[in-house]
Amino acid sequence: MAAYDDIPARNSPAPSLTDSILSRVRGAAKKERWGKTFLQIAWTAGPVTYLALQGGYYMAYGKSAPMQVFFYFAGYTVIAAVFALAVRFLYNMTRGSEKDADHRSLQRVFDLLPDRIIEVRDLQLSDLDLFGRTVLGAKYLLENPNAGAEAVATALMDLTGDKEIAAAIRDVEVYRRYGLIVRTQEKSTVLKEYLERHRDLLAATSEEVARLVWLRAAGMGPSRRLGRTRTRGFIGRVFAAAEADNLNLMSLVDVEEVCILVFELICGRRYPYFKVRYFGDRAYTEAARRLYHARREYRASVFVRNSRIRVLAERLYAAEDQPGKERGEGRAETKKGRNAIRRVLASFTQIRSARILQEMVTGAMANLLENFNPDKSGRAETRRIRTLVELYRQLRRSAARVEKNYHAFKMAWERYAEVLESRSSQVPVRLLKPGESGWGVGLQLKSIGLGSKETLPAARLIEERLEEFSLEHEESNIKTNDQKELAVSLLQILDRFIPLGEIQVQRAIESTNSAYLTSLEKDMSYTARESWGLALVSGVDSPLREGIHETLRGLIEFDQLQLREEDIPYLTERFNADPEYAKGLLFEGPKGWTPVFDLPEPAHVPSLPDYPSKAVRRSS
Repeated sequence: MAAYDDIPARNSPAPSLTDSILSRVRGAAKKERWGKTFLQIAWTAGPVTYLALQGGYYMAYGKSAPMQVFFYFAGYTVIAAVFALAVRFLYNMTRGSEKDADHRSLQRVFDLLPDRIIEVRDLQLSDLDLFGRTVLGAKYLLENPNAGAEAVATALMDLTGDKEIAAAIRDVEVYRRYGLIVRTQEKSTVLKEYLERHRDLLAATSEEVARLVWLRAAGMGPSRRLGRTRTRGFIGRVFAAAEADNLNLMSLVDVEEVCILVFELICGRRYPYFKVRYFGDRAYTEAARRLYHARREYRASVFVRNSRIRVLAERLYAAEDQPGKERGEGRAETKKGRNAIRRVLASFTQIRSARILQEMVTGAMANLLENFNPDKSGRAETRRIRTLVELYRQLRRSAARVEKNYHAFKMAWERYAEVLESRSSQVPVRLLKPGESGWGVGLQLKSIGLGSKETLPAARLIEERLEEFSLEHEESNIKTNDQKELAVSLLQILDRFIPLGEIQVQRAIESTNSAYLTSLEKDMSYTARESWGLALVSGVDSPLREGIHETLRGLIEFDQLQLREEDIPYLTERFNADPEYAKGLLFEGPKGWTPVFDLPEPAHVPSLPDYPSKAVRRSS
C-alpha cells in the first residue's frame, strides 16, 4: 500500500533500501525536463552572456570585450548552472519525494475514510432490531440529496408498506429532479392525500424521519447548502470513552460523526464561534466575566449530562428487547417509554427535551432492574445490566454536577444584577464596535480548523492509522469495538492540532451542520471522492447568522445589553445578522429586564432501586 511503499522490510534490508534509493533517483530524474534545462543553460551562457558582457564592457571602456573575457563569464555561467541543477536534483530526491508522499497521503485518506463511514452505517443497522433497521435505513435514503426516485420509493415502502405511496413518491421525485415544478406539485397533492392515512404512524416512528418524508412529499429534497444536523456531544463521548477505557460510553453514531469531522477538516473546513470581551471599570468587568464563566460551565455540564442520557438511552434500546420474540415484533405491545426511546434513536441528532427523555430513561432503568432476576439470566444479560448500572451512575454524577453549576450560575447572576442595579443612572451596557471605548461588550469572530501548515501532517498521521486498520482487518470481520477504537485514535490525532477537549471548541463544531456524506457510493474512485468531497464540504454554509443571534439573545437576557439603531448595520455587515431580527431585539433591552433568575432548576436523577448487585458484580 502507499503508506509502506518507501519503508524497507526488516527481513531483507539491503534490496529494499537499494530499491528505495533507486526509486528516488529515478523519480528525481523524471521530474527534470533535461532538454529544456540544457537549452536554458546554453541560452544563458551563450547569447545572453555575450550581449550583456559586450554592452557592459562598451559602456565602461568604450570598446568591445575580448573573447577571453567572454569565455570566462560563459564558463562561470555554465558551472553555476550545473551546481544549481545538482542542488535542485538533490532537493527532488529528498524534499520533493516528501511532497509526493504528502499527496499520496491525502489521496489515501480520501480513498479509505469514506469506506469507514459506509461500514459504520451498515454496522449500525446490524446492531438494531428490525424496527430500528427499517427506520434508520429509510433515514439514510431520505436524507441523501443524490438519492434517486427508486431509493426514495424504497424508503417509503419500508416505512408504510403502502404501494400507492411508493408509486406516488416515485412520480414526485422524477418530476422534481427534472425541474418540472407544475407536474411535481400535481403529484405532490396526490401523495399528501395518501400520506394522511399514515401521519400518526410516521409521527410515532421518528420525528426526524417524519420531517424528511413530508419534505419529500412537498416536492423538495435536502439542501446541500444547509447540510445535515450533527449529533450533539459526540466529541465529549469519544474522549470520555478513551479516558475511562470504556467503549460503552460511546456509540457507532459517534464513530460516524468523527469520520465525517475528519473528512471535513482535511477538506479545509473551519468552524466559526464568537468570543465576548467586557470593557469598563473593575467591578463591572469582574462581575461580567464571572457570570460569563459560570454560564459557560453550566452549559458545559448540561452538554455532558445530555450526552450521558443519549448513551444510556441507546443501551436501553437494546436491553429492552423482549425475550421470546423476534426482533422488531411486538411493536403494539411495547410500552410508552420503549417507543419514546425508539423515536430518539431513529432521529440520532439533538435531544429536544432532555428533561422528558431523562424521565423516560430513569423510568425504563427502574423497570428493568425491578424485573431483573440473576438466577434466570445468562452471563451476557448480567454483564449488560452491569454496564447499564455503571452508565446510570455516571448520569447521576453528571446530573449532580449540573445542579452544582446551576447554583454557581445563579449566584454569579445575582452578583452581576447587583452591580447593574447600583449603576442604573449610568450609561447602559452597549455593544462596542472596533475603535469605540466605554462600558460594554465587544464581539470577536474566531474560527477553528486545520491551518495550512497542519493539514498535511494531520493527513499523514490519519492515513497511517487508516492503513493500519485496513491491514489489521484485511482477513477478519470488523466489529463494533474495532470501529470505536478507530474513532478514538482519529480524534486523538486531531486533538494534537486542535484543542478538541475544550467545551467551547466542541460546541462550535457541533453547532454547525455537517456535509451530506450520505451520498457516498461504495465504488467511487478516490479521484472522484476528492473532488466531490472538496466541493461538498465547501458548499455547506456555516451557521454564522444563527450563532450571532444566539449570542445577542444571551447578552440581552443575562448581560442587560441594549442594542442601538447604529449597531444594526455593523451586525449585518460584519456577522451576517438578520436586520429584521436585530430590529426586534431593540425592544428587548433593559426596559424588559428584571433582576430575577428565572432559569428552571435542573431535574434530579433519582438513585437506583434495590437490585441484586452482588450477583451483577460476580458476573464481571
